[in-house]
Amino acid sequence: MSKLLILVLILTSLCQIALAQSLEDKRRVEEEKRKDLKLSEFYLPDAEVTIALSVDESDQNAYFTGLLSKEVAVLSDAYKTLTILMGAHDQFSDINSQFNFLVENGIVSKNIGTKTNYDEPLRKGATAYMFAKAIDMKGGIILRSFGLSQRYAFKELVYQGIMFPGNVHDVMSGQELILTLTQAADYMAEKQVNAQ
Repeated sequence: MSKLLILVLILTSLCQIALAQSLEDKRRVEEEKRKDLKLSEFYLPDAEVTIALSVDESDQNAYFTGLLSKEVAVLSDAYKTLTILMGAHDQFSDINSQFNFLVENGIVSKNIGTKTNYDEPLRKGATAYMFAKAIDMKGGIILRSFGLSQRYAFKELVYQGIMFPGNVHDVMSGQELILTLTQAADYMAEKQVNAQ
């Protein structure tokens, strides 16, 4: 019996030593995995942006150069780019007339309403809604079933490759807004070619 007791004690001590080593190994593996993790933020690729729209070139070049360097775009930037996309920038040159034009055409989201702070940061959801309305996006079955909302518009524009993935509450940079504008213009041009 004493031999059996000694054998059990030896086995339990060996198991504890083996278990301790396996825990240390697991901890080491987890630390290595953490070191290998990449940042979870989405960064835009460096892209050369060219816009071929028929508007006053000197004014537009200065505006887009300034917009390209903005880290946070604002609502007034979206209004200006949307009027450019719709070809109405010559008629509506100031921000109030651009906003009123977009409200009359049903492009501005109901969440923004008639009172707006033009310097409010531009969110991806609001941008997606306005661009989807401006380019008359029909969308897939979900968009047609549930109607246009910021969330569904954003998902559809990401699917179409017009916007970059993210969250509807993410703030847009000026570069993202310009790239969205160019992708939307390409989408509209392709849509016109396919309609003919």
